[in-house]
Amino acid sequence: MIVKLAPKDRRTQSDAELADRVRQLEPPAQGLRHRVQLPSAAGQDGPPIQIRVRGDDHAVLFALAGRVEEIVRGTRGAIDVRNSGELGEPELEITLDRSKVADLGLSPAQVASAVRTILAGTIATQYRPAGGSGLDVQVTAFGDRAASIEAVKAIPLASASGTVIRLDEIATVEQKSGPSRIERFDRQHLVTISAGTSGRAQGDVAGDIQRQLDRLALPAGYSISFGGSTQAQEEAFTQLFQALLLSMILIYMLLVALYENFLHPFVILLSLPLAAVGAIGGLVATGHTLNMMSLIGIILLTWLVGKNAILLLDYTNTLRRRGRSRTQALLESGPARLRPILMTTVTMIAALTPAALAIGEGSELRALLAIVVIGGLTTSTLLTLVLIPAVYALFDDLERFVRTRVLGRKETAGFLPGVRSMEPATISVPDRDNPPRPSRSR
Repeated sequence: MIVKLAPKDRRTQSDAELADRVRQLEPPAQGLRHRVQLPSAAGQDGPPIQIRVRGDDHAVLFALAGRVEEIVRGTRGAIDVRNSGELGEPELEITLDRSKVADLGLSPAQVASAVRTILAGTIATQYRPAGGSGLDVQVTAFGDRAASIEAVKAIPLASASGTVIRLDEIATVEQKSGPSRIERFDRQHLVTISAGTSGRAQGDVAGDIQRQLDRLALPAGYSISFGGSTQAQEEAFTQLFQALLLSMILIYMLLVALYENFLHPFVILLSLPLAAVGAIGGLVATGHTLNMMSLIGIILLTWLVGKNAILLLDYTNTLRRRGRSRTQALLESGPARLRPILMTTVTMIAALTPAALAIGEGSELRALLAIVVIGGLTTSTLLTLVLIPAVYALFDDLERFVRTRVLGRKETAGFLPGVRSMEPATISVPDRDNPPRPSRSR
């Protein structure tokens, strides 16, 4: 059953809460099992937790899958646990006596073809009415009726000599239980243990299951791995973390080229951890988890939060080139750059607030992105004005120590290009109201 919910403004419960209520319903008939599956925002089909158990021998594989199923059922937050290799589907197993079959001049393929024709039917010909399309004519013994085990034992077979014998004279027919289907993956038999999640994040549930699976002793030639959305999430996280690292490297290379120094960009890059504090804090405060959308927001923060430190340090360097000492430049640049820093930050926060409030249909994904950016901008703006000047001074002292004590060079103004003296320079400013008069020569 596909249930389409009413719009958000016309109901008081979320889709997850309604799914939990359906799970608590009693089955309307004995033997009926039901489970609830919410559509995945990432486009993945099937339950969010899928564990693939692979091996060659069916008996060992089913036993190992049963142990994995027990682990999943015992994990807090895992619901609707299913085992694709679970025994219970009724089937009839026919075992031929090959010596008797050979004595009668038959082959196993002939016996199987006869049994298949009687039970499932065989298309013998086609009926073509005038002016119509062809219709298949199927020959079968039982039609729509289900064959009992006694009827199967009494299936008649013709031997090579023309005598008619019963199937149970050359074979044993037993009723057993077996899997509904046999799956293969990477040329091995596959059993999938699937489950949903409720009350906990998917990553937390998968992490608890993985820790228990790591302690499980596997026979040689058997393997256990995650699939479905859990596997897709791990691959996406890896790619996003690589993108985050690459963005930091590119920012550092660009700043090195602009400032012509290898240490100066580190001061600006230290504003990124300040943004991560606010981003994670915003997720915790709003009850969200770290996922693909929130990681994209963190990548977006790598250049948004760096502009505050760039504004502050660039004006500090400008003041030092004008002759201010390091302390004076830092004390003047903070108040001078406070206004543009606050203006840009408040503008972005105000623009992202409607998205963070998750107003409207399908706004949950956009809300995560906005919450991360707002939290990162807030903490980065507040802490940058305090931490960045202190780090700037520390790196300046480090640069001076390396140049004078390690390299033995003459003392300069740290890593700031264009300034060669730590003392304030004397700059003469002309008086525009009383300009100097030009001297006249006779």
